[in-house]
Amino acid sequence: MIPALLSFLAGMILGYRFKVTVLIVAVLAILALTLVLHLVLRNGFWWSVVTAYINSAALQIGYVLGLVWRYKATDDGPHNRGRSGIRQSVLANYETHCWVFDRRSN
Repeated sequence: MIPALLSFLAGMILGYRFKVTVLIVAVLAILALTLVLHLVLRNGFWWSVVTAYINSAALQIGYVLGLVWRYKATDDGPHNRGRSGIRQSVLANYETHCWVFDRRSN
């Protein structure tokens, strides 16, 4: 139960921060780590496979919820008008520091 919860939380962090390609590496790492750990502890092979499947599923579900979390954190929809969201502050910072938006050269 605890490894599945940790996989879920790791998936949420990965979903909030990274693109989907990191999920492939993370799932392979979870599968390898779980199978090696269970084989070292001398659990049955099929029990190890079921545990690895549950952990990888928890990671993927957490990734999807992390994507939803990132979308909600950067939402600029009609209900967010007048408030400064993350996306707006990033764009303002980009316009301030990028030479393309330098208005003094005009």
